[in-house]
Amino acid sequence: MMLAAPSIDIVLASVIVVLLAGIGFNQPSWSRSFTTALRYYSAYGAHIALYLVAFLVIYASAWRVYAWSADPGPSEASEVKPQLAWLALLVMVAVRAIPYTARRVRRWAHDWADIPDCAHRFAHALAGASFEPGDFDDDARALLKARGIDVGGDWLPSVESAQQQLLSATALFLRIRQWESSPRAAQFVTDARQSIDLLRHRFDRLSFRVSRTLASIERLGDVRHLFLQQAGESVESRPLDDLLRKLFNDLIADIFEDIHAFHADACLIAARGTLAMRNTRQGRDAMVAAMGFRLPRKEGRGTFLLLARVALLVVASLWLYFHIMPAAKAAIPARALFLVITLNLFGAIAIAVIPKRHWGFANSGLWQKTPKWFVFGAGVSAMLLGVLVNLCIGALLGGAAGALRRLQDGSVFLPYLFATAAVVAWLIQDHRWSRVTSRLRRRLYDALSWGAAWMAASLVSMSLIILRNAFSAEHRAVTNVPIADPLVALLVGLGVSFVFAAVLGYFIPELVRARDAPRPQEAGGDDLLEFVPKSLRQFVP
Repeated sequence: MMLAAPSIDIVLASVIVVLLAGIGFNQPSWSRSFTTALRYYSAYGAHIALYLVAFLVIYASAWRVYAWSADPGPSEASEVKPQLAWLALLVMVAVRAIPYTARRVRRWAHDWADIPDCAHRFAHALAGASFEPGDFDDDARALLKARGIDVGGDWLPSVESAQQQLLSATALFLRIRQWESSPRAAQFVTDARQSIDLLRHRFDRLSFRVSRTLASIERLGDVRHLFLQQAGESVESRPLDDLLRKLFNDLIADIFEDIHAFHADACLIAARGTLAMRNTRQGRDAMVAAMGFRLPRKEGRGTFLLLARVALLVVASLWLYFHIMPAAKAAIPARALFLVITLNLFGAIAIAVIPKRHWGFANSGLWQKTPKWFVFGAGVSAMLLGVLVNLCIGALLGGAAGALRRLQDGSVFLPYLFATAAVVAWLIQDHRWSRVTSRLRRRLYDALSWGAAWMAASLVSMSLIILRNAFSAEHRAVTNVPIADPLVALLVGLGVSFVFAAVLGYFIPELVRARDAPRPQEAGGDDLLEFVPKSLRQFVP
C-alpha cells in the first residue's frame, strides 16, 4: 500500500532531523577516539533520539493546536499535516542553530559517552604500565644516537634511568608513527593529524634538549677536573662538589619532567588510537599488548555488569521454567510467585558474588584456602533474605495474614537458597579447578557441582512438601511439581532441579572467578612459602 503524503513528509523531515543531530553530535570530529565504541554509539543514538522526539512533539503539538482551533475536515487535514511537518522541522533547525542549546545537548551526550575522560583514564593506565620496546628497540636506539644520545653508555644510574625512559618513549613514538602507513589507522590518523604532528614536534624538541643536557652534565665533570688540576688535589673541593651536585640534580630533574610529559602525551594518542581502532575490550587489550604495554590483568567484568548478566540469566531461566512447568496451584498470583523466586534466587547469588569481588574475607587469597565460614554464612544470609522477601511480598498482597501465609508456603524452599549461596561462594573462589586448563571442563564441573547441590536441597524441600501435604491440606505448600504420587514428584523435582541448576552453574561461576588468579604449582601450594620470611612461617596455616 502506498504511503499517504503526510507520512512521506514526516519521514523526510525525520530523516533530516536525524542527519542534523548526527552531525551535531560528532563535534569535534575526533570525539570518537576519546571513548569506547559502545559508549559512543549509545550516546550517538540517544542524541539523535532526543532531537527526533522533540521534532515529533513539536509536530504533534502544532497539529493539536490547529485541530482545536480550526476543526479541519479530512481533506483539509491531509493538506495541513505536511505543512505542519515542515514547520516543525523549521523550528527544530532554528533550535539546533542556537549555539547554547546545541552545545548543552551535545555536552550532555558527550558526558554520557564519557568523552574525554575515558581516553584520559586509559592513557593514565598506559603511562603507569610497564613498556617493552620490542621490535622498535634498535630503531629507537639508532634514532637517539643520531641525535647525540648514546643509550647504554657509561653513565651514572640516574642518567641511565632517564635514558631508559627516553628509549621507551621513543619506541612508543615510533609505533605511533607506524600508524601513518596503516590502512586501518587511516581514519584515526586523519582525525588526529594535528595531535600527531604536535607529538613529532615535541619529540624533536625533547631529544635535542636531552642531548644538550647530557653534554652539559659532561661539561660539569670537566669543570671539576680542570679545577682540581689548577688548584691542586689538596684544595678543599667540597663547596664546588655541592654546587655541581645541585646543578646535576636540577638538570636530571628537568630531564625526567620533560620525558614524563612527552610520554604522557604519547600515551594519550596511543589510548585514543586504540579506542578508535578497536571496538571491543578484547581487541583493545590485544592491541596495547602488541604495542608493548604490560597492563595488570583485570579481575574481570565490573560487578554491576556481572550482576546484570546474572539477573538476565536468572529471569530468562525462570521464565522458561514457568512456561514448561506451570504451577498446579498457587496461594499467590503467578506473577507474584515469579517475582518472589526471582528475588530470592538472584539475592542468593549476589550475596556470594558481591563480597568475593570486594572484600578479602570472602576470597581464598594467596594461600588458596576456601573461606569456609564465608561459604556457610552466605547460605545462612540467603535464607534470611528469603524470609524477608516472602514476608514483604506476602504483606503487600494480604497484609499481616498474607505475610505469615507466604512465609509458611515459602519456608520449605529455603534449603534451595542455602544451597545456592553456599555452592556459589564455593565455586567462585579463584583457585577452584585451577589445575583444569580447559574452560569447557571447568564450566562442566561447575554445572555438576551446582546441580548436585540443588539435588540435595531438592531432597530436603520435596520431603518437607510431601510431609506437609500429607498432614495439612489447609497449609499446602506451593509446588510446581504434581504430587499425587510422592515418589514421582520427588524424582521429577530432582531432575528439574539438576537441569535448572546446571544451566546456571555452567555460566555464572566462570564469569566471577578471576582469570589471572595465582595458580598452585604441580607440587602443591607450599611453594608460596618462599615469599614469606622465615620468622613468620610458623603462623602460616
